[in-house]
Amino acid sequence: MTVPARGNSAATAQPKLSITHVTKRFISPNADQEIVALQDVSLQAPSRTFICLLGVSGCGKTTLLNLVAGFLDPTEGEVRVDGQLVTGAHADRGVVFQDYALFPWLTVRLNVQFGPRVQGRSQAEQRALADKYLAMVGLSEFENRYPHELSGGMKQRVAIARALANHPSILLLDEPFGALDAMTRETMQDELLVLTTKEPKLVVFVTHSVLEAVFLADRIVVMSARPGRIMADITISLPHPRDRTSAEVTEYVREIRQLIAPQLKEEPRR
Repeated sequence: MTVPARGNSAATAQPKLSITHVTKRFISPNADQEIVALQDVSLQAPSRTFICLLGVSGCGKTTLLNLVAGFLDPTEGEVRVDGQLVTGAHADRGVVFQDYALFPWLTVRLNVQFGPRVQGRSQAEQRALADKYLAMVGLSEFENRYPHELSGGMKQRVAIARALANHPSILLLDEPFGALDAMTRETMQDELLVLTTKEPKLVVFVTHSVLEAVFLADRIVVMSARPGRIMADITISLPHPRDRTSAEVTEYVREIRQLIAPQLKEEPRR
């Protein structure tokens, strides 16, 4: 699959996303310990950029994503989108989860139409949006199927189409391909790049996989083990489409693995 070339967007006076000195603490389930998930995290990102949050389990990647989504509030610091403080979830921030989170009682079409329906769009608009995004993810022929009738990769395509149907300016993906087999995972990576090139937006993608991050991202934000801090913010200066086996990709993977090697000792090499 050919992915159109996509350059990094130029910096603007006001970043699309601004995370400023964010710390997030949780109380343990038995309420006898405070857990610091994130410690003094700051990050700015313009629109039309693909960012991967990379790190081992427990480093706060998903917590940071949930703060941007508005599902959590920071203990300290602030998260802003377009200069506005994030105080809750919003349709302008589309979220795709690893476990698909589709409504099992709705067909593929009705899952995709759900967001536009909640937004009060007309039936004609809902149908047009579903038609558009189901075609983009190659599932027009499956519009009347239910989630249990689909493969894992197809379910994830529906989840992405559902998120895109809300026309978000930020797309947040939490290890969306982690449960897929290796071949389907690579196919989904290719398709995601095509989709986000057709409709450019800020993408924040959580992953454990160094290769996946190097293949997809314009920037890789490497996070430390808990409490999560930003260890490095690496620009991947390679045009799309990228060859997973190229010397340039391999060199980036090698350098990033060296950077986080102490944390990868107990992690599977992906």
